[in-house]
Amino acid sequence: MDEWIKDLNYILMPCRHAVKGYEAEYQAAYDCWRAAWEKFRAEIGITEPLSCDGFILPDEMGVMFYKGECVGLASFTYGRLDYGPMKDHSWFKAWTPEAYEKLQEISPEGMICSQFSINPKFTGKLQVVRWKEILFNFIHMRFDYSSAGVMAGHLNLTRGMQNACGEDFGAKILDPLHPFNYYGVSLSAQLVAYQRDIIHRMIDRKELKPLCEKLWSRLIHLSEYSVNSPVIPMKKTA
Repeated sequence: MDEWIKDLNYILMPCRHAVKGYEAEYQAAYDCWRAAWEKFRAEIGITEPLSCDGFILPDEMGVMFYKGECVGLASFTYGRLDYGPMKDHSWFKAWTPEAYEKLQEISPEGMICSQFSINPKFTGKLQVVRWKEILFNFIHMRFDYSSAGVMAGHLNLTRGMQNACGEDFGAKILDPLHPFNYYGVSLSAQLVAYQRDIIHRMIDRKELKPLCEKLWSRLIHLSEYSVNSPVIPMKKTA
């Protein structure tokens, strides 16, 4: 049933530069990111050229490959929410002070998940699996194996992100309908937080643990940010 997993790899790698020996994978990740975001921007009428800042500025990215092709990725940024530069990160410009305060109250050790991208070649019907949901399973596990106490998410309702990673998938809603300006276009989002206990309950409820274990066994860890033991152990296969 899950035979496709043997052809899957999930690579945690730096955003700023390619790791030696993985230059092709890094370029494929960039091409995927660019294709996804150019498609979205064209759909909402943005003609301004796309800069690479969103791709290279986070701390690391988790990139999903199927049969050697880049399917999708999401990026992660780590830092303290109660002091230091993280609270002044431009990513939080789209957040309300009230939502940020709720996020910080969960844990001062924060993690931002951003740049969620699915290769346009792997969207639509007749796919092996719903890749958006598989990528989000990997995001859940990356958070679970990280040192962060809470993960922040900004779910673009225009892209239907709440259907793949919203409340039914473990998100704690901090602001259910928040308007924000994206290059002059008014969009709506949900501001959310992810906590380990809520994610674990969701995984149990949806009976996803066997799938998560198989997916995490496909990890290739190239990032300088550690992969820790999770709160609930997940057996790694060879």
